[in-house]
Amino acid sequence: MFVVIYHWKLKPGGDAEFREAWRQATQAFYKTRESLGSQLMQANDGTYYAVARWPSRDLWIRRSEPEPADPQASRIMVDMIEMSFPHIELEVTDDMLALEPHA
Repeated sequence: MFVVIYHWKLKPGGDAEFREAWRQATQAFYKTRESLGSQLMQANDGTYYAVARWPSRDLWIRRSEPEPADPQASRIMVDMIEMSFPHIELEVTDDMLALEPHA
């Protein structure tokens, strides 16, 4: 499994619009590009991180170009971003992530 971590600082007041566009874009990648979904998280400093999961790096590269899965949502996200930090590419070596909380 392959993981990409994205990191952004948003423009002031753009959180809600960015989050909705991120949900739409992520859903489109899941439905049409074979991604394994993503999680969006906000750090204490107010920046956002997204952890996107893919079956492989090759699939991530092939399915990310040439056009986004949801061009409109991607444009909204870009408009709300003040600064993008370099993404991080990771190969999962061991996965102990629980999908359900303890009963």
